[in-house]
Amino acid sequence: MIRGLYRSGLNGSWALILIMCGCAASNLEDGSQLNYLQQVKMRFAYASADQLVSEGQAIKAADELWELASEFPQPDREKIQIYAATILSDNRYTLQSYRYLKKIDEQPLSKKLLLKKRMLTALFYKQSRQANKIIRGLPQSLIASGSPDEQKQALALLSAAQFESDRLPEAILSMLALNELLSGAEKEENIERLWNELLGGDPNKLQLHAEREQSEEVVAWLKLALLASPKEIDRTKLLDEFRRWNQDYPQWVLPDSAERTLRRRWDYLDFKPKKVVMLLPLSGAYAKVGRAILAGFNEAHSRQSSLTRLNVATYNTDQQDDIYALYRRALNEQSADIIVGPVLKDRLESLVAGGRLEIPVIALNYLRDAASRVEGEFFQFGLLPEDEAKQMARRLWDNGHRFIVTLSSDNEWGERIHRAFVREYESLGGVVRETGRYNPEYSDHGNVIKSLFKLDESLEKIDELKWLLGRRVLYKPGPRDDISATALFARHKEAILIYPQLKYHYVDHLPVYSSSHAYSPASAKQNKRDLQGLVYCDIPFLVYQGPAWPEPEGVDAKYWRLYALGADAYTLTQTFRLMDISGLSVAGLTGALHMGDNRRLFRGLPWARLSASGTPLPLMAIN
Repeated sequence: MIRGLYRSGLNGSWALILIMCGCAASNLEDGSQLNYLQQVKMRFAYASADQLVSEGQAIKAADELWELASEFPQPDREKIQIYAATILSDNRYTLQSYRYLKKIDEQPLSKKLLLKKRMLTALFYKQSRQANKIIRGLPQSLIASGSPDEQKQALALLSAAQFESDRLPEAILSMLALNELLSGAEKEENIERLWNELLGGDPNKLQLHAEREQSEEVVAWLKLALLASPKEIDRTKLLDEFRRWNQDYPQWVLPDSAERTLRRRWDYLDFKPKKVVMLLPLSGAYAKVGRAILAGFNEAHSRQSSLTRLNVATYNTDQQDDIYALYRRALNEQSADIIVGPVLKDRLESLVAGGRLEIPVIALNYLRDAASRVEGEFFQFGLLPEDEAKQMARRLWDNGHRFIVTLSSDNEWGERIHRAFVREYESLGGVVRETGRYNPEYSDHGNVIKSLFKLDESLEKIDELKWLLGRRVLYKPGPRDDISATALFARHKEAILIYPQLKYHYVDHLPVYSSSHAYSPASAKQNKRDLQGLVYCDIPFLVYQGPAWPEPEGVDAKYWRLYALGADAYTLTQTFRLMDISGLSVAGLTGALHMGDNRRLFRGLPWARLSASGTPLPLMAIN
């Protein structure tokens, strides 16, 4: 459309167009060698693109600008390309914008244009949670070349990425640098943001940084943050330290609410439970589940000093449908300070439907609706398959796998975990070329594998070659060449059938990633025979098992993950409030525990590869 209008020649409407897009003329890059006609073309292109955007056609506007850019010399070509990417980014087509940005040559760019390109790219990295790439793309020397507004935007992006990647000292320095560019209400908002970010800081990491950091400014803020998440509550001492901080650092004016915030946090953290009631299935179909959890809880409890021991009681949820009534009994009969459980989802639903929760509850499963709001202190903790799916997606992306296929069981569980994986993987920018669905009731999955990896096409080429040559051809069929990995969603009994069949069909040179469900510590022979080489995530208790936590006696290996869940449930009774109000991460037997949205706990898992002996071999970050 735009190029056609250029050929139509100038007419009376051009004057109006030039007035309308006069701002574009003023934005021509210094040093541009464009002649008058080229300048007019550029201005008109911008005006036409803006018109398309106003009509809801941002992608068309960007595509036409990108096509037009090839007619211009450097650096104006790159300037038009960046404008096209800006249109897409401004209209929330972040991935499409990123794909354009990757094609732009940075060599001819001035620092001003380079900064703009890097900031646009940072928006994609922010959405795809690649904080380290934002940090690498926005060095301070480049940020300093921008206008004050550009510096503000860049420093805001940079500091957010630094906080996300736990680079607290650098984040604090970036926010203090941003503070120098602000005034009035903006400066107050920035300090409040810094204060709020530090309030959510993991106290273990804050302490570590405070001990190592050389900058007095950074140490001051780290010490203030530590006051907000103390491990021991002595209000008089804490308040004195806060007031001393204000006297020592008068150049930083904290929000008016800072002292009130600290007092509320100290009140909240001053909680030492004495009586816990566990709501577990101790009879019926899930009795082994409940008893494994109880064994882990009791083992963790027994390792504590006798001075800090809890009084523990258990109620059997298998004998009571109205779990809220059981909860009330725990309050009235046991004077419970905290509840651990229930385990089954229907029991959870019964509990939260009953009414307000007067004491904290650490449920050992998750409500079906992740957005459900529960009145009272209700924490959800369990072995959620969706958490593992998301970590699979990030692992594949971090290891450089941009195009993959997935293989998933054709049932409700498979669909659940697969859907969570795809949502996360595609949000990072990954592409799932194709999905194979296998019937978990069958043992032969050859047809699904052949179709997914296009092995039939490879065999057809062999037959065609044999016919053409008129003789036998030695040829090893290979899978499709447009992918670099496979994501497998299978339980153990399915994985020991599917994984060997992947090898049989010559797919073994593509790495296969799976969740913990593919591995069973109770099946050593099958792991050794059928799963050697499989890469998967699992709980630390199984990946790093050693003398600190030996194999539990009297608990079937099938339930060791639940045993670890019980041990971590005990730990949470001591730490849940500090985790709730700060970014405290707890190293548990089921993973690195973090408090997520809506008080749903998330488990960060290590990765392993099954060795030739069938035992887990821990992997480094990239493998």
